[in-house]
Amino acid sequence: MEFQKLQPTVETINAWFMQEVYLWRTVGSVFWFLACVPVITSIYILLCNISVFHPVTTIVDMLSTLFSASFLLCVIPILTINGILITYSSRLFTVIPDIGSTRFANLLRLVGVKRLPHVGLFSLCGMITVWCSTTFIGSKYSSLTQSPDGHIVQLNEHHIFLVVFGLFEGISYYVKFDLNHFNCLQFPLIQREKFFVFRSSVCGVFLRMLKETIREIKYYYLLYYFFGGAITSWIAFNLNLQYCKDDVPLDTIFGLLNFSLLWQVVVLGIYLNFSWSIGHLIFKIYQTEKYEFHIDAVFEKKKSLHDALNCNKQPLVKYLGYLDLSYLSKCSYERRQQVFCLSQPGGHPHTWNKISAACLAELNTLNQQIEAANWQAYSNVPVKKTSNIFDKNYTLGETSEDSMFHRTTNDNISVNKHNGSTFSIDTSTETKPKSIPWKDKLCGVMSKKPILGYFMGELPDSKTSQLFCSSQVQIWAVEALSYLISASYHEDKFGIVQRSLPVIISSLVNLQENVDKHFKLIAPAQKRHQKQCSVNYSLLRQELQAVLKSSIHRIIERFGKHLCDLPLKSESIKKLKPFVEFKE
Repeated sequence: MEFQKLQPTVETINAWFMQEVYLWRTVGSVFWFLACVPVITSIYILLCNISVFHPVTTIVDMLSTLFSASFLLCVIPILTINGILITYSSRLFTVIPDIGSTRFANLLRLVGVKRLPHVGLFSLCGMITVWCSTTFIGSKYSSLTQSPDGHIVQLNEHHIFLVVFGLFEGISYYVKFDLNHFNCLQFPLIQREKFFVFRSSVCGVFLRMLKETIREIKYYYLLYYFFGGAITSWIAFNLNLQYCKDDVPLDTIFGLLNFSLLWQVVVLGIYLNFSWSIGHLIFKIYQTEKYEFHIDAVFEKKKSLHDALNCNKQPLVKYLGYLDLSYLSKCSYERRQQVFCLSQPGGHPHTWNKISAACLAELNTLNQQIEAANWQAYSNVPVKKTSNIFDKNYTLGETSEDSMFHRTTNDNISVNKHNGSTFSIDTSTETKPKSIPWKDKLCGVMSKKPILGYFMGELPDSKTSQLFCSSQVQIWAVEALSYLISASYHEDKFGIVQRSLPVIISSLVNLQENVDKHFKLIAPAQKRHQKQCSVNYSLLRQELQAVLKSSIHRIIERFGKHLCDLPLKSESIKKLKPFVEFKE
C-alpha cells in the first residue's frame, strides 16, 4: 500500500490578511462606532428638546431620559441595525474607485442588482432609527396614532412625515456613498494615532453633513408636497384610521411652514448623516493604518513585503505594502539594511531584486497607460486640411513633432531613389476606415440627442480621473525607490542598488516626461470645463508630478557627477539634462 506524502498548504497573503488583519480591524472599527452611537444619541436628545428660556429644565429632562428604561430599549435596536449597516458596508469599500465615463454609467451602477441589498439596508436603517428616535421627542411625534379626546384613534401625520424622511435620508446617503466615492479608502499624508486622526476629522464631517442635510431637506419638502398626500392616504386606508381635523395637512404650504417640525427634521437629518459618516470614518481610519510587513519571512512564507507588493487579488494589501515600503525607505535604517543585504548561502540580492522589480512594473504599467492616452489625445486634435497638402514634399530631416499629424500607411509612401533626401505621398490607394463597434455607434448617435446627450455624453475629465485614480501606488513606489537609492550611497555595502540604477532612472524620467505631456494636452479641456471637472483625483496626479520631479532631483543631488558614468541611453541623458542643470 502506497502512501502519498502530504504537502503543507501555504496560505496566501490575501487569505491571511483577510482573516488576521482585515477582520480584526473591522471588528475594532464597528466596536468603537457602537460606543459612539449612545453619545451621539444623547446630543440628539438635547437638541430636540432644547429650550432657550429654560436651559436647566432641558438638561434635567435629558438626564432623566438617559437614565430611563425607555432609553435603553430604544438604543438597543439603533445599535443593532447600525452595526449591521456598517459591517455590511465594509464589503463595498475599496482603494480603487469606480469612475463612470457617463452619467448613464453612474446611474446603472447605482441601480445594479448587487447594490439593491445595500439600498434596502440603508432605507431600513433610516426608518428604524427614526422610529426609535421619535420616542425621545414627545407625544406629538412619537406614535403613529393619536387620540386627542381619548376615544377616537386618529392618524398622526407628523410621525409619518419623520419616518418617511428617515427612508429618504437612507436612499440619499446611499447615493452620496456611491457617487461621491465615500466608499474609497484614501490614505492620509501623515500617519498618526487613530484618536488624533478621528479628533481632527470630526468637525469637518459635522459641517459637511450639516450642509448636506439642509440641501436634502429642500428636496424632501418638495417631494412630500407632491406625493405626501398619497402616502398618508394609503396608510390611513389600510389601517382604517381617520385624519385629525384640528391638524393642518402637511402636504400643503401652510402645513409645511411648521418651524417646530422643521427643527425636528433638521436635527434628525444631522443625527442620521453624522452617525453613518462617523461609522465610515472610523472604518477608514482603521483600514488605512500602516501595517509593517516582514522583509524576508523565512518561517512565514507568502507573507513578506514583496508578496504584498505583488498582491493583485486584494488591492488593499498592495496599497499597505507600498505604504510600508515608503515609510521603510524614509525612516527605518534597520529595515533598509535587510533590503540591501545578500542571501546566504549564494550571496544574491533577492530582496532588492523583488522589491525593485515590483516597483518598476507598476511604473512601467502607468507609463504605458499614459503614453496610450497621450497618443489618443494627439489623434483627436483637429487638423486643418488644405487643397495641396498631398503635393507637398517633406524632408527626411523633419522631426516627429513636425509631421506628427501627417500619418500615412507604408503603402502610401514612395521614396525617390534618385534623390534620397525627399519623399512624396501617393494618394492612389485609399485606406479603409476602421470598423466601429455597434455599441459605440449607438452611444455616439444617442449622445447627439438633446436630452439623451446629458446622460450619454462623456463627462469632462473622466478619462484622466480613471487614469490617475489608482496612482497612489506609483507615488509610493517612486518615493521608495528614490529614498532607497539615496540611502544606498552610504548604506549599500555591496553595491547592489547601483547595478539597477540606469533602469530606474530611465523609468522615472520617461514617466515624468509622459505625465508632463499629458498635463499639457488636457489643459485646454480643463479650462473649457473648469466648473464641471471633478477635483477628487486632481490632487493625486499633481502629487505624482511633484513626486517624480523631487525624486529625480533627490537622486541627482546625492550622486551628482557620478551619474555621467552610468550606461544610460542618449535619450535618457537628454531628458535628464534639464534636471542636472536645475531647469526643471
